[in-house]
Amino acid sequence: MNRILLLILSALTFSANAHDPEQGQVWGTFGPYLYQTQRMHEQFDSPVLGSFSLLAEGDLTSHGGLELTLTYMNQIFAVEREDKKVIEKVKRMYIAMGWRHWFSRSFSMSPSFFSSYVMGDAVLVRNDFGNPVDPPHTSARDPVDYGFAVSAQYEAYSNGKFAVVLDGRYSYSVTPKPKEDMNTYGIFVGVKFFIQGKPPEEPDDEDAE
Repeated sequence: MNRILLLILSALTFSANAHDPEQGQVWGTFGPYLYQTQRMHEQFDSPVLGSFSLLAEGDLTSHGGLELTLTYMNQIFAVEREDKKVIEKVKRMYIAMGWRHWFSRSFSMSPSFFSSYVMGDAVLVRNDFGNPVDPPHTSARDPVDYGFAVSAQYEAYSNGKFAVVLDGRYSYSVTPKPKEDMNTYGIFVGVKFFIQGKPPEEPDDEDAE
């Protein structure tokens, strides 16, 4: 994950005409999301997984506005009981609502509250208890999960109506089971596009150089 972050940062090193929040503007962002379940309580195989994410941002002031995030994930859950591990994976739809504040025309952060909804049956990845013992269940089997998330976003390039953004995210669940690992962190690389509102100013030739 660290190598992927360094590679993306080295590739996106310039900004032509970054985001300038203005009341009434609405923006959308779509792109791939690479994520991983954080290992906090025990060590286990936590692969880097890929999905897609869609963001909608509505500027309410000159410093930011509301943001809605939709992410489709195939999330890993892991619990430990008596030095034995159970790992499950399940598809979930992650929905977050928060406020994105722009500290400059290129950098912003967004705290948010999220809920995620199960989409299908949980898949058992590892069971140290063995069969036919019924292992402890993880939160992969819960229909809904709640928590808080934070996003730090850098707008690497913009021509006024389209942009490329790099977004680091961390999600912290408030509904885990005892000694369960289910928090996630990842990197979102998206194409940002203008939807409605006062059209952003096009950069002149001198600004774009």
